[in-house]
Amino acid sequence: MVQIKIPKVSVIIPTYNEEDNVYKCIETMLNQNYSNFELIVVDDGSTDKTVEIVKSFKKVKLLKQNHKGPGIARNLGTKHSKGEILIFVDADMKFPKNYIKNSIKKILDGKVWGTIHYMEKIANNDNFWARCWGPVIPLDKEGKGLIYRTITKKKFLEYGMFDPEEGYADDQSIMKKSGIKAEPSNAWCYHNNPDSAKEVFLQSRWIGNSYSLFLLDVPLINLLFLIISYPLMYLLMLKKSLKIIIREKSVKYLFYSLLFGLVAYHGRYAGMLGRVFGGKKVK
Repeated sequence: MVQIKIPKVSVIIPTYNEEDNVYKCIETMLNQNYSNFELIVVDDGSTDKTVEIVKSFKKVKLLKQNHKGPGIARNLGTKHSKGEILIFVDADMKFPKNYIKNSIKKILDGKVWGTIHYMEKIANNDNFWARCWGPVIPLDKEGKGLIYRTITKKKFLEYGMFDPEEGYADDQSIMKKSGIKAEPSNAWCYHNNPDSAKEVFLQSRWIGNSYSLFLLDVPLINLLFLIISYPLMYLLMLKKSLKIIIREKSVKYLFYSLLFGLVAYHGRYAGMLGRVFGGKKVK
């Protein structure tokens, strides 16, 4: 009987103060119906009980670094990995049993060298902030993604791993270097969305800080650009609010969506202002 080789997969998860999420993340990943994989958690200088929780799982390889950002953490995990295929996920995600199988199928079929899951469903669905953030479909109009969640280790190393200087968008750096967008897989996961005004603002600020909007390295010109474009933020906010109301099919989200929009878009604007005066935040 011919034995079919099952390639080893390395799942790499960066963590930073994820004590509320990391247990379920690891538990659901260890419960996969694909057997030949290792799970590597790289703690990025957590000050809560994240490391203690990770250590309670004997099957997890734990690496630690000072707080340098998720891009550097993912690269460190890669350097210590043994798999032929890498999967990069976040500590605030939970996974169905077939996540790994579905993520790597197109790679095993020889069709592509990297994929992205097609959907992130809302894990904390009972929270209106999380519901307003919404389910994430990380695909563009062409049905492809800017992020590689799953990639062969050979290609990942060939393109120089993630660029931590990209800040929030460090996981888009493989696409930028290769010029090739990720193909969608049949994999999906649950994601714990920001669930308070503070979390929505902070996450939005980090996103805004990574926008590539500035053509000149002249702070005054960039600041004028932001001031002139400020009214546009309210049009975008109203557009987002309308989408939320239509998706939720509830009159009460007329208020919730506007509140969410005010916090989220001012967070992004604050991030762009921070970039003008302080550069990209890599962590």
